Amino acid sequence: MKLDEIRFRESEKSLTLHSLNGFLMRNLYVLPLLLVIVLFL
Repeated sequence: MKLDEIRFRESEKSLTLHSLNGFLMRNLYVLPLLLVIVLFL
């Protein structure tokens, strides 16, 4: 029971990390644009 719980939490954590990584990779070109916009405003 406890082991399954821990494993579930770990898989959940890695899943959120993976989705966050994918989101960052997709929006990597947006970050410099935002920086430029903020700097010039």
